[in-house]
Amino acid sequence: MDIVKALLKEFESEFNTTKKFLALVPTDHFDWAPHEKSMKMKSLASHIAELPSWVSLAITADGLDFATAPYEEKKILNNDDLLMLLEESYASGKSELEKVNPEIPAVKWFPKY
Repeated sequence: MDIVKALLKEFESEFNTTKKFLALVPTDHFDWAPHEKSMKMKSLASHIAELPSWVSLAITADGLDFATAPYEEKKILNNDDLLMLLEESYASGKSELEKVNPEIPAVKWFPKY
């Protein structure tokens, strides 16, 4: 099995597990934070839901600097929105991963010193 097929299999497995957990996020606790310095539950959940779409960034970019590319939170009102965001993110990430040529070395995300 080539690396792309293995990654796609793992990607799907993680998507299915994440979907089960995000469906359980209590919307009446969206404003709760695990710590006073932490993001709220809604922000944490929406961030997790959109992470699969970051595959493109990981494949095409040398790194990520929020000072030059600020993060903008997706609008989520309920679990349906959360799961829709996850589905869209997964489809986007899967599509990008399927385009990867396993013969080309991966981009390294290490600082250049």
